[in-house]
Amino acid sequence: MNIILAGFMGSGKSSVGPLLARMMGVDFLDTDSLIEAQSGKSIDSIFRDKGEGFFRELESSILAGIKGEDRVIAVGGGALINTENIHVLKKKGLLIVLKVSLQAAAARLADTCDRPLLNKMDGDKEELATLMAEREAGYGKADIFIETDNLSPQDVAKRIFDRLSSSSMFRETSVTVELKKRSYEIVISERIDAWHKRIAATGFEGKLALVTDDNVAPLYLDRVSNDLKGSYAVYPIVLKAGETSKTLSEAGRIYDVLLRHGFDRSSGVLALGGGVVGDLAGFVASTYMRGMAFFQAPTTLLAQVDSSVGGKVAVNHPLAKNLIGAFYQPRLVIAETAFLRTLPMCEIRAGLAEVIKYGIICDARFFGFLEQSAPQILMLQPDVITEAINKSCLIKSLVVSEDEREEGRRAILNYGHTIGHALEYASGYSSIVHGEAVATGMAAAARLSVLEGLLSHEDELRQNSLIDRFGLSLKYASGKISDVLAALSRDKKCVNSVPSFVLAEKIGKVGIARQVNDDNLREAIESIFQPSGCI
Repeated sequence: MNIILAGFMGSGKSSVGPLLARMMGVDFLDTDSLIEAQSGKSIDSIFRDKGEGFFRELESSILAGIKGEDRVIAVGGGALINTENIHVLKKKGLLIVLKVSLQAAAARLADTCDRPLLNKMDGDKEELATLMAEREAGYGKADIFIETDNLSPQDVAKRIFDRLSSSSMFRETSVTVELKKRSYEIVISERIDAWHKRIAATGFEGKLALVTDDNVAPLYLDRVSNDLKGSYAVYPIVLKAGETSKTLSEAGRIYDVLLRHGFDRSSGVLALGGGVVGDLAGFVASTYMRGMAFFQAPTTLLAQVDSSVGGKVAVNHPLAKNLIGAFYQPRLVIAETAFLRTLPMCEIRAGLAEVIKYGIICDARFFGFLEQSAPQILMLQPDVITEAINKSCLIKSLVVSEDEREEGRRAILNYGHTIGHALEYASGYSSIVHGEAVATGMAAAARLSVLEGLLSHEDELRQNSLIDRFGLSLKYASGKISDVLAALSRDKKCVNSVPSFVLAEKIGKVGIARQVNDDNLREAIESIFQPSGCI
């Protein structure tokens, strides 16, 4: 993982960076040096000849083009005034801001003559204070802050190194899904190395099909393949990204690859991707040769907290989602939180729908943690997002351990899903992603819970407020109500075409309703439709 140092001029980035890199045993990169190398001019010359606007555009281009991992990278003092630069940098690594007071910065810069903005100020301390204030909002987006006043560069580098070494984001946590002989671990950490050793520790020794998609492959396929090739013959299979790949025909294409390469019952499948990849790869693993080893490496938040845990694997049918599938547990789940940094924000929000669900169904304290930590979670602050993932996996593991095949209590995990799946079907699996559908489905489920006399209006508002704070929609703007009602009758949990619903009684407690009032159901569904969709 990259460590990215930012901060105001005089904070010590260029001095601290090489020292920290040496401590960590990695390379150091200074983006100002890259800019000078690409332009053939000094930073001062660029400002003088082309102006600050030109420099900022060049800086953004350089930042976006940085490739690779495991380096310490120092960026310019003004890099974080551009919001897009912040998003780019946080996807590339952990963003650390070195904080410096105005007095300390002025003292450190007193004899400096190679900083163009400082030269323009001609030593004016008020102008320096104004510039620092203008940049403070961008600096506030960092993952970690380190105070540098009265510290030498060596002291700052050691403080960062110690902070990283002791941080829970670098400490590996795990959750065990207790299923007797089929028990397995979910390993959670910012970065997890030596996958081949972890897989070998499960007793697996055969060939591995590495199933991924064309979004994930350019980012992680080489790294994971090279790791696994230390112990295994690896056969990558790259799918087209998206729900349209979760079909029997795509499963057939994977079977063809396995047959061509002589896979047998001693072989296995590793799913590297989101829920679609995991569901399809798991379905193949559960059915090829009547079952072979299956490993999960979820790369989306939705998959890390939900679909990779619990052993549900499936493909879609043209008439219903996940209708054809099995309960088939993985032998190991490897959840790297660093994977989340390359996701678009819409994917982060989609995963948060499932995280919210866990608080509603059985843990009011966790729900309160989400309310308090929403801004930090959205920013993927390492300690906070790791805690959210760990707690979500723990809740699901406890439910799955009690009821593996959804014959009773496990059904509570479907809160928001019955209507959510119907929304996905009504949209043709195109205009709404699973997490968004679950969020809107939870809004409908809460409304139905209120109409059925189970949930207070105050708790409904509290749930919907958190959904809204995470940037998820409480409304559905596509399709017709009649299509959603028709899809509900085909839900795989139906009995005689009558769906059951998980309904909330309060934050932290839900129950299962085998039948609800038809008028209440229609009113609940109408409540989530945009006005133009009420047909």
